[in-house]
Amino acid sequence: MLSELSIRNFAIIDDLSLNLDRGMTVLSGETGAGKSILIDALGLLLGDRADSDAIRDGQDRAEITAAFQLHDAERAQAWLRERELDADESECILRRVVSREGRSRNWINGSPANARDLAALGEFLVDIHGQHEHQSLLKSAIQREILDAHGGHENGLKALADSHRLLRELNQRIAKLEQLDDAGQSRLDLLRYQVNELQALNLQENELEDLESEHLRLANAERLITDGQNALELLYENEDSAAVNLLGSAQRLLQELSELDPGFTPAAEATATALIQTREAADDLRRVIDKLDMDPQRLADLDTRLGNIHDLARKHHCRPDELFEHAQQLSNELDDLEGAEASLVKLRQS
Repeated sequence: MLSELSIRNFAIIDDLSLNLDRGMTVLSGETGAGKSILIDALGLLLGDRADSDAIRDGQDRAEITAAFQLHDAERAQAWLRERELDADESECILRRVVSREGRSRNWINGSPANARDLAALGEFLVDIHGQHEHQSLLKSAIQREILDAHGGHENGLKALADSHRLLRELNQRIAKLEQLDDAGQSRLDLLRYQVNELQALNLQENELEDLESEHLRLANAERLITDGQNALELLYENEDSAAVNLLGSAQRLLQELSELDPGFTPAAEATATALIQTREAADDLRRVIDKLDMDPQRLADLDTRLGNIHDLARKHHCRPDELFEHAQQLSNELDDLEGAEASLVKLRQS
């Protein structure tokens, strides 16, 4: 239901706002009063061709805005939901601005739209009798819908639509398989070679990331162990200058001072916390260092494995991290082509 209509600088209209309520509304007046102009403005809002001649003399642009209540317009609600334009399911606001240069800008619920969108949505909102493009009862699709609704054929229509969609999909698959000719056979031979090559590599999902992480660790194992041990000595194991020893001495001194002056208490507590955290850091560091191991053979194996992956990725014109997915795609395509003849027989029987 049309609830509001606002028109500015259109034909002879300067600024007009109409608020409509439920029930029948009649606009009457003598010839030339502007009744048809209201219909023309509404038609423009519903996708009619924009004409700069319709702009009021002396103005740069015309603007038409309308609000529709959607309580009984389920098809309009569905159309808006499909396009994620349903800002408010109970109301729809259309706006169109036409410039003197002939350009127009359109909005549906505040989102930019084109004139085709306005026209498509308008089919579910308004019937303008006298302008054939908006007479929905003259359209075969609408006539069929009314007839089917009267006969209660909703379930049958859904079953027919599902069957038609399945038939269309089957025909598309058959057409694709029937294209397998000499060129297709060459493609089949190439796919077999490529898939065998990739299967021999036996690349696992996410393996590349794990290999690169392990390679980085082993390649820097000597530095990790050496610098890690140096850090551990600075934190805990150097008897003369270990951080835990210095912090411990400072904490004991501050604790004694805080008993004489409470102002030292925050510093004493912060130092005690730092001491605990430093000991925990040293324990964590020791566990990490104990697990580190320099394994030249494993590093050489990783170099070979990564080299094979990168070489095959270059050969297949993809990034190394895309090689696993690429192998899956080629394998699926090979399965489709190898089963083409059997699939054709099965699909035709379907």
